[in-house]
Amino acid sequence: MADKLKVVITDNQKVVKVQTGIRMLLRRCCHAILENDNYEGSAEIGIIFTDNAQMRELCRQHFGCETEKDYIALSSEKSDSSIQGEAEPAVSYLGDVCISFERAVEAAAKSNRPIGRQMVTLTAMGVLELLGYTPEKSDDDDELRQRVELVLFQLGFPVSSSYYISK
Repeated sequence: MADKLKVVITDNQKVVKVQTGIRMLLRRCCHAILENDNYEGSAEIGIIFTDNAQMRELCRQHFGCETEKDYIALSSEKSDSSIQGEAEPAVSYLGDVCISFERAVEAAAKSNRPIGRQMVTLTAMGVLELLGYTPEKSDDDDELRQRVELVLFQLGFPVSSSYYISK
């Protein structure tokens, strides 16, 4: 389990108002992912809310493409030794997860799901990528999806919309 986790959330967009509770939900999401992954040590993760135009620019800068993504994970292998004290372990900066909040709201409305669920899904996928889980690297194609569904379940979101109720 992570010793300490710092999640820094920055809102760089002004298109959509960020609903109350989203920031705390995403912090809990990051904690759940690191706990499920048995992450050791202290870590810092950045979550950056952008709009569609900013996301296009980030994709162009970092990947040289014009495609519009819901999120991107920008990994960092650096450890900040200036934070390290005698009793404190080094804090590992895992990287940033940039999420188009504008696109997330559109996707949530289109799929008739709560925005919180959509944001947890995107954040979980981004943080898992920072930890090295990508569809290309996974032995099982469903591994990433299963890890995301576990976090959704742990945070109280139903995994399936189909229920059987017996009387």
